[in-house]
Amino acid sequence: MTFSRKIFCLVGFLSALFLAGPVFEVYAETLITGIEIDVDTTWSKVDSPYLVDGFIKVDSGATLFLEPGVVVRFNNRAGLDVYGKLVAKGTSIEKVYFSSFRDIALEGEDFSKNELARKINSNWKLNFYSGSEFSFEHSILSFSSNRQSVYGSSGIFNNVVLSNTGGLIVEESFVEFLDSSFNNVDNTYVYNKGYLRVSSSTINNSENSVVFSAFDSGRVEINNSIVSNLIDSSLLGVFDNSYGLISSSTIALDYLSFVYPVFVYNGSELDISSSTITGILGQVGVVIFDDADSLKASEVKITRSILSGGFSDGIIVFGGANLSISDSTIEGFISSGINGFDGGSISVVRSEISNNGTGIRTNGADVFVSESIVKDNLDYGINNLQTSIVVDAVNNWWGDESGPYHQTLNPAGLGDTVSSGVSFDPWKLKEKEEKIKPVIIIPGILGSARKNGVWVIDPIFHIYDNLMGTLLVNGYSATSTLFTFPYDWRNSNVESGRLLKKKIEEVKKICECDKVNIVAHSMGGLVARSYAQSEEYTNDIDQLIFLGTPHRGAPSDYLMWEAGEFSSGPENTYLRLYFSKEAKHRRWHSS
Repeated sequence: MTFSRKIFCLVGFLSALFLAGPVFEVYAETLITGIEIDVDTTWSKVDSPYLVDGFIKVDSGATLFLEPGVVVRFNNRAGLDVYGKLVAKGTSIEKVYFSSFRDIALEGEDFSKNELARKINSNWKLNFYSGSEFSFEHSILSFSSNRQSVYGSSGIFNNVVLSNTGGLIVEESFVEFLDSSFNNVDNTYVYNKGYLRVSSSTINNSENSVVFSAFDSGRVEINNSIVSNLIDSSLLGVFDNSYGLISSSTIALDYLSFVYPVFVYNGSELDISSSTITGILGQVGVVIFDDADSLKASEVKITRSILSGGFSDGIIVFGGANLSISDSTIEGFISSGINGFDGGSISVVRSEISNNGTGIRTNGADVFVSESIVKDNLDYGINNLQTSIVVDAVNNWWGDESGPYHQTLNPAGLGDTVSSGVSFDPWKLKEKEEKIKPVIIIPGILGSARKNGVWVIDPIFHIYDNLMGTLLVNGYSATSTLFTFPYDWRNSNVESGRLLKKKIEEVKKICECDKVNIVAHSMGGLVARSYAQSEEYTNDIDQLIFLGTPHRGAPSDYLMWEAGEFSSGPENTYLRLYFSKEAKHRRWHSS
């Protein structure tokens, strides 16, 4: 066979091979093994993917920088030991990947925790040691059976996906996740003054794990996040003098589970605020307990939150632990909404306990319920099994104006049933009483003055005294629902509008409400408009009432502003004297 015929046959064979099946991309990997990075180093997309064999050390003072689009794969028992700084700066289009050497897809697929995921996993690891720093942006860390470890370090994960990994270990460090995703992530341990904050993130598909654990003075915060698909898994465990926070988050637990979604014990603290925990199938939503050796009682505070829908209890409190609930709803639990026993205390204020088997069951806990709604519970609104400790439950609504049913103390009551050992009289005759919304009075020009170094409202003419007095007579309080906003009316209304925003935020914290009412006089109305029509407005004004506001301008004021001319009248006589004094003080000489 001639040389030309050989070439022809080879080309024909390769063409047939190409047509017969898919073409696989061949990676030209850069092998990194057994090195020590002691100067600033960049791993580039051009040299990617990188295959790391063994542990690579990043020395103190050195930075390892990974460009967008870089792929790093780790062999078994391989990883990075960081004593300096690691920066992985991906983009939304070109992410930085950290994964197993077995993972060749690198397309961010949503692998469930199945046989395929277990086959792809390796045991690569990142270790961040004392004094180190790290920053991951638009990155994916996947397929590691190990926990990534942070010891005495600090760093941030921004727009990062953790998928099919062993979680983290955080000790004496601060770690923050922003806009990130935890998918099939096992136990994360935060201890020995470690601090983990997770914000605006998603947490899902964990199985047989405690996703976040805080112990030995650890701290875990979950803010503005969404949690779902926890299969036989707890979201958060807080124990041994640690602290946990769940804030502005939604937790949907729709799988039959045999573990507690949230548990607290041994002198720890947990705050749940503005959050929803639903679909608690199989086990109790929140468990709070302390053992005999605990040096202090665990404390749990639940505010402006909802716990609903469960086969067992909503909350269990025992062993001397304490629970405080305010402005919240506990509903739809087949056993009881709240179950307290073996010491401890339960306080429920301005909340609703409804549609449970029993609203509140207690056997030895000190229970206080006030200004709340206890209704439509199947067996009991409150059932006290140890009557030597009387439940204080006066001033509540029981589902009917006739009050709760008690066989001897109130047999005509058509509301929820209460047992003996419950003090319920007097009760509310209405389900909800309208709450006074706070008012802020904004004076007009010359309606504020500096007195003893502080701006106060109208200390000269007192023209707002009657308005304020009328509001006080009609139920407003000078400390909680009636406020004033004195300001320097010589400044720009835009600047005063920014200060008004801060004042509204202060009032909302005092009243624990979302909106305020404003009564604005004259130029005060322009100040209120400046804020309400600005980009900084947060929809926190309910009613805005204008009193003599010059929405289209004031011609006479224009003459004063532009030419210093004043019309006749007692007020303008005062204005002329005031402005003349101010001009002399500032050395504004008239021509």
